Amino acid sequence: MDPALVPELLVGSVAVSTEFWCGVCGFEIRYERPEEGFAYVVLGGAHVMLEEVGAGRNWVTAALERPLGRGVNLQVAVPSIAPIVESLRRAGRPLFMEPEIKWYRTDHGDVGVEQFLVTDPDGYLIRFQASVSRTLEVDGERFEVSTREGHPGTFDYTWLTGPNPGYGFTESGSSDHTRTDADHHRAIGDFLSGINPATGYLD
Repeated sequence: MDPALVPELLVGSVAVSTEFWCGVCGFEIRYERPEEGFAYVVLGGAHVMLEEVGAGRNWVTAALERPLGRGVNLQVAVPSIAPIVESLRRAGRPLFMEPEIKWYRTDHGDVGVEQFLVTDPDGYLIRFQASVSRTLEVDGERFEVSTREGHPGTFDYTWLTGPNPGYGFTESGSSDHTRTDADHHRAIGDFLSGINPATGYLD
């Protein structure tokens, strides 16, 4: 299913932009209209439209002054940021912000991500982000959920409030390396239902 919100970016050259977004950052062209200077690019669940200024019908509300997209950053979720960072460095593209690990508080627990920022050729700010770990609470018990390094789609669950330090379980996710909160809650609930109360371990 296509996302309900897809940004369309006005760019100076759609050829230069697709080389950056696809050639360097790993997006793929889903379809394009060269006569209109238009390309629709995707990476996993991230969709972006690129439209060349002056080549087609542009909706412009004010003068286009670089850097474009001021005040906005586009967050792109990926399994790992390392291949993109390496590709950008090989291409000689400077990062706006070097990779960092950052924790964010949400209604469902704390989420840890590894992220960095880079600008595209027109100045649009892009934040590539990969999940590192998060904490979830299920039935009064807290778990750390982390993606196994080098194995996107494999999740390690550590029982933080359990009687046996470091104890938990592992599950593999879907083929697109994603797993929803409902999936995590189900997996943890199934694990807890099999715990022996006397030992704190699975029977």
